[in-house]
Amino acid sequence: MPDMLRGITIDDVTTRDMDDAIWVEITENVGWHVVVMITDVAKVISKHSELDRLAMSRIETRYYANGNSPMLPRRLADEKLSLWPEESKYVLAVDIVLGMNLSILETRLLRTVMISEARLSFSDVPRILSDREHTQHALIKLASQLANDLLTQRRNLGALAFYDLGRGLVTNEEGSIKQLRRREDTIGYVII
Repeated sequence: MPDMLRGITIDDVTTRDMDDAIWVEITENVGWHVVVMITDVAKVISKHSELDRLAMSRIETRYYANGNSPMLPRRLADEKLSLWPEESKYVLAVDIVLGMNLSILETRLLRTVMISEARLSFSDVPRILSDREHTQHALIKLASQLANDLLTQRRNLGALAFYDLGRGLVTNEEGSIKQLRRREDTIGYVII
């Protein structure tokens, strides 16, 4: 079995299909070590199977104001494929080393196993940042610092990446502006 990676998930408090995770560290004399992980669906769904054809026809999970329409059946998406804390799961991982100036120094693609150390919601992030005693404080602080630095860099290079921390406005994955219920949740969106 491959080396076990660590990660955390950050999603909406109501999310049941937690299929992505992150890990951030500072490396000595180099910069940042970032790992982005997503559930390895191929470990559960056979190529050309009925479930594979269903997923290909849907292409993605669709999100609506009152729920979602998952790409895969909920028994898989919400349970077997979700990165629940303390459960080892197969993932596809992008392992990235960034210099202190945020330049990409190295990348690796891995098929490996990870264990989630925590299931966090966007609304947990501000509380964790203000609580030095929280077990995830150091990780969230690093992730927040890196996310804000990357956001600044993207904006300086001309990207339209909109996060208004004061008003709780963000651009979602489709590029639409979304008003968050709680403006404090914004930093979690910036991290992810």
